[in-house]
Amino acid sequence: MITLENVRCKADVYGISLEYVDLPENMFGIAVWHPGHSPQIVLDVSLLDDPIKHKCTMAHEIGHIITAYGNGMPRLSATHIMRSQASRVEYQGKKWAAKFLMPYRELEAVMRSGNYEVWELQEYFGVTRDAIWFRLNMSDGLRLKNEIARKLNGQIMQYM
Repeated sequence: MITLENVRCKADVYGISLEYVDLPENMFGIAVWHPGHSPQIVLDVSLLDDPIKHKCTMAHEIGHIITAYGNGMPRLSATHIMRSQASRVEYQGKKWAAKFLMPYRELEAVMRSGNYEVWELQEYFGVTRDAIWFRLNMSDGLRLKNEIARKLNGQIMQYM
């Protein structure tokens, strides 16, 4: 399982600084980067009391930076992204976080061992329910979920 410390280390590897502030209600993180400046993630201080949401939010924001910022070569500035392509950028952030926090081979091994309920996967990976749902609905997650459902003689998995 990827821990919060693993996520912090990933931020360090990419030279991403972290800052904790009081963000507006229902905003838990924001990725900020501009050409000529190091990328930064600003997280809401409330996340310090919720390690699971903290880990998922930080991974999601790292995903924004990695998928839009790339390997040190910004493709778009944060300001430009805010004005256009918002849903695509959100999807990319979620996708990167889901693959990082729940790698396919580990997800496959866990599900094949009989842990396929959403709550079991949440517990194993230490992520939010939304993160599990997103991961299971990615193309490789759907294939795995459908294969396991067939092996269970078509029984419907709870909440899937």
